[in-house]
Amino acid sequence: MLNTDIVYLTGTNGHNEEWQPDCFSSTSPPAKVGRNRENDRLLVQMHFQNGGVDKYEYSSLIELVSQHYYGTAGSITAASRAAINVVNKQLLNRNRTGGFSPPLQAGLTCAVLRGDDLYVTQSGPGNIVVFRENNYEQFPGHTLSLRAVGMSDQTITHYFHTVVSDGDLLWMSFQGSSELDLTSLQHGKDGLNFYLTRLRDLTRNNSPSMVCRFCNRSEQGHLAATLKAIEQADLVSDRDANDLHESGSETMIEDAEASDWASHMLSGMDDEHKNTISNGNEILSVAEHQVFSEADLVSDRDANDLHESGSETMIEDAGVSVDSVLYSDVLEDVNRDTQQKRAASNGFSVQLKPNANEPISANTETDTDVLSLSSDLLEPALSQLETHPDNREHNAGNENIVNEIDVDTKIGWSSPRLWYMRLPLSAFQMRIEEKLNSTFRLWSSTNHKVMSRLLPDYDPDTQVSGSALLWCAAGVPVLVVILTIAVYVQFGRAREFNYYVDQARMEATIGRTANDVLKAAPHWRQVLLWSSLANEVRSDHPDVEALQSAAIGVLDVIDRVERVDVDVITLDGLQPDAHISKILARGSSVYSLDVTNQSVNRAVLTTSGKYQSDPVFECRNGSVGAQTIVSLVDIAWLDTPNVVGQDTLIALDPDGRLLYCTSDGTMAVTLLTPPYNGWSNPVALETFQGKIYVMEPSVNEIWIYARDDKFFSEAPERYFTESAVDLSEAIDISIVQGSVYILHEGGHMTECIRKSQDSPPECNIEMTYTDSRLDRSSDIRFENISFPVAMAAYPPPYSSLYLTDFKSPGVFQFSLRLAYQREFRAMTENGEIEAIGFAVGPGRDLFFASKENLYVGKRP
Repeated sequence: MLNTDIVYLTGTNGHNEEWQPDCFSSTSPPAKVGRNRENDRLLVQMHFQNGGVDKYEYSSLIELVSQHYYGTAGSITAASRAAINVVNKQLLNRNRTGGFSPPLQAGLTCAVLRGDDLYVTQSGPGNIVVFRENNYEQFPGHTLSLRAVGMSDQTITHYFHTVVSDGDLLWMSFQGSSELDLTSLQHGKDGLNFYLTRLRDLTRNNSPSMVCRFCNRSEQGHLAATLKAIEQADLVSDRDANDLHESGSETMIEDAEASDWASHMLSGMDDEHKNTISNGNEILSVAEHQVFSEADLVSDRDANDLHESGSETMIEDAGVSVDSVLYSDVLEDVNRDTQQKRAASNGFSVQLKPNANEPISANTETDTDVLSLSSDLLEPALSQLETHPDNREHNAGNENIVNEIDVDTKIGWSSPRLWYMRLPLSAFQMRIEEKLNSTFRLWSSTNHKVMSRLLPDYDPDTQVSGSALLWCAAGVPVLVVILTIAVYVQFGRAREFNYYVDQARMEATIGRTANDVLKAAPHWRQVLLWSSLANEVRSDHPDVEALQSAAIGVLDVIDRVERVDVDVITLDGLQPDAHISKILARGSSVYSLDVTNQSVNRAVLTTSGKYQSDPVFECRNGSVGAQTIVSLVDIAWLDTPNVVGQDTLIALDPDGRLLYCTSDGTMAVTLLTPPYNGWSNPVALETFQGKIYVMEPSVNEIWIYARDDKFFSEAPERYFTESAVDLSEAIDISIVQGSVYILHEGGHMTECIRKSQDSPPECNIEMTYTDSRLDRSSDIRFENISFPVAMAAYPPPYSSLYLTDFKSPGVFQFSLRLAYQREFRAMTENGEIEAIGFAVGPGRDLFFASKENLYVGKRP
């Protein structure tokens, strides 16, 4: 009989081989078990897709699986299926009550070892791999449907059986792996070490996995020992890497490189002193050998101390002391401390700390050949030092001279504060003033001579002030530069404009000559791109407008775009800061919901064929009778019978108050009976066949209110009676011929249909958009809809769904099966408007709403 040896992997960043994650369980039969369960070993894997589930949730559900498996008689698969169904029922009940948003969705796997037989029952996402010496088996396959547990009253369960032997491995994970990763595991012949290392690399840190080895009882514990050895090796490798970095080996290499560079600089100073330089290089090589010998003897603790003692300072000293080479040659009596800072000419020092309190220094010998330079070379340098007042002052002490010349030796390369100390700013200013005075005198003399010849009564004693001459000298070049820039910019913009136009013309020529429309479309899109760039440089150019019109005409045919000329509808109650979120057309009236000002405006069709604002109509938040409307969430149209006795507009507020707004300006309020947990956050309102549908994404439910005579006084029914749909990102609903369409934030659509009033709905969670345009594909998301705003649905004869998007100016029309039909673009004299609301009116009227205006046009 095989036993199990188990470890848990948490990825390469975790070192918890003895820790058991909440999502796994390994249980032996309890004292009382069902028939034929005495020798079963149950391994359970459970993962929640939406995260945020606490430890208690995991433990209670996994314990429920164990109890029902060992307490159920019959076959292994029947008992596993019964345990999974119990968990599914509990999760589904919690999702229906709105305990979680998004709803709890889990993957649950039960693996049972009986003798040398392994039985696996799985529902929802999960992955199991059995590794043998020469092959592996992965379950489930990539083509299986993996509907999560907790989303329907019926679970989709998959079964797997295999025979295992001593030494085989079982890997259970939620994420799974690719075929390539698993195939690469077959190349390892190093046993457990290889497999655990690779499986740990494949495990994500936020999604642990379990490795089980089938073995005899005497071999239990081998996995944990192997994993601990792997992690210990990783710790040692990390520590060694840190010690190597801290020991300063990179610093010593940089010191050697800096010294070599300094030697090359010395060799270029005087070809007559090659022997001196060679001697210096020999000393440097000896020093390098000494440094590396010392570094080899340093322990891990000493290497740490070496790093703290200032090895980085020595890097800086070796690199920055090249400027002071000549001065080291001149000043033979430079003190010992200063010589240690001259690593390039005098060698360099390495400081080691055997302990934290007493530094030990090892210094190389001073290169006496470098100090024995000829007096012919020293005299110019000395004279230069003597002539500068700062240098005379610093000659009082050799150390001060070195510090003044080589400032970086003091502050390091990383400090930018004293960079200006090397710049002779005062001398530079004096030279500029001398040049300016010389220029002014020359210009004044020339001016006197010219003026005396041109003007008969010219007074040579007349002088121009120096400040005026200074302003002229400074202003004329600036004026010339400004004029030059202006001319260049104007000339450059013209060239830029011509370039864009030429590119657009070239693309248009290629598009016209292309034989295939599919090949021509990209060129016409480039025409629009180049034309828009040209418009940014120079607007309203006839050539650019002609190119744009030609490209739009071709692309509209390819993309099935219909442009609608629209006129604005003036609404008296519409404020400048209005934000129209929804429009609703009914008969000869159109209603628009302004969420900013919390009011609904109405426009009616007059005998002149124009829409005008209705001043009598009133629909807003505030006090209505004894009730107070907090805010208006959504609007819908309700037919009779109802409390106001006529077809009317209704609006919903977050607390379930229903506001009736009649055409004669009357408002009335009734209360909808709240769900048994109260209202959470309703976002959408819809009516169908005398019933009111209210969508609450936070509880993953659509509430249905049936009409009793003319009131909606009864408690609501659940739409999802035997299933749960993730509505956490739902933003709008529409109902057409009994089908409920749910629009989600990402742009995908869910359709739910009830075949009868008593049957639960059947939902297509991710409908496919069918796009038959050239070079387009079908997918669960439409290419032009990434940030949907609203949806409008219409029964026959229109039988269409219309969607609007924040990033697209048009309105997209689809069939009820989401087959793309066309796109409507509203056009005014000022160009396109970005429509965020849409409605179909009587006849051929189409209504478009931008953020702050309402428009009407005729269908082409």
